[in-house]
Amino acid sequence: MSKRNVSYVKPAEPKFLAQLKAEIGYKEGPTVDTKREINPEISDDENCEKDEEQPVVVVLRPGDLTAEEAAEVVSKNKSGK
Repeated sequence: MSKRNVSYVKPAEPKFLAQLKAEIGYKEGPTVDTKREINPEISDDENCEKDEEQPVVVVLRPGDLTAEEAAEVVSKNKSGK
């Protein structure tokens, strides 16, 4: 069985469509090739949690961790890595 190469050539866009898209400010959406692009790596600095995103510490009984003690534990864990 012989192998066949299949290819597709996208036809040129008609002039009236190009003008219409220019008038309304149309932008092309993602294509199949967009999927193949290499995305930039996200650094740890960008992943740091903001104050609003921090967990809420609730002290129910004496001896439970307070917010300050929890922050110390988190900082020790980060420095240990």
